[in-house]
Amino acid sequence: MIMKASIFVCGIALLLASAPVQALEEKDLQTFINEAIKAGGGEVVIPPGEYIITKGLVVRDAKNINIAGLDKERTVLRCAENFEGSIFTITGSAEKLTLQKMTFDGAGTGRARAILTEKKDKASYKQMSIEDGIFKNQLQSGVSLFSSTDVNVQRCSFADVKGTALYLMEVSKAEVSGNWIIRSAVGLNLEGCNEIKVTANEVTQCEKAFVNTSKSGNSRVSVQNNAFHGKRE
Repeated sequence: MIMKASIFVCGIALLLASAPVQALEEKDLQTFINEAIKAGGGEVVIPPGEYIITKGLVVRDAKNINIAGLDKERTVLRCAENFEGSIFTITGSAEKLTLQKMTFDGAGTGRARAILTEKKDKASYKQMSIEDGIFKNQLQSGVSLFSSTDVNVQRCSFADVKGTALYLMEVSKAEVSGNWIIRSAVGLNLEGCNEIKVTANEVTQCEKAFVNTSKSGNSRVSVQNNAFHGKRE
């Protein structure tokens, strides 16, 4: 029996009647994301399946967008061999953007990141949430967020990231809570951040569990009820 893939954009169900889940391509996902952005907001629901990422998905000038997998363990965005870049690149501006319930698999190849907000002049990223994600096998970093305000990273797991699992730079008013990080070079790194709550995270088997030094220019960082098993700076 062939499973049919339903993708919901702006509340409208688009049934891909002839396409098995595994047959969806990266370009199809990009098309639905672009349509939701063009409509001024909406929801892009990605059904279970493995999606091979060769170019990277771009979220440009997004407002009121929710991109979600139907099943975080079975909705897998996997980097192609020797892929270099980010599975998701957020650029231009973003406001009220959520990414949730997906597996981001760097496949241990190239120089892959899972999620990146581009650090550019006049870039504006506000009210972003990354929730219930699985990040693994990135050779560069898991999630890298720059120049962002009102950010939530919650209930995500990171494993086998060769660089920094979660990197926040020049981020203000963020909450990092309920995440699990294992076997990464650096678990959580804050640089130039303000008003950050780091709560109920577990970081283990990392060379550095948590980097939050005075030299990094951070201020008003609240760190409570975490389990950091490893070096802290």
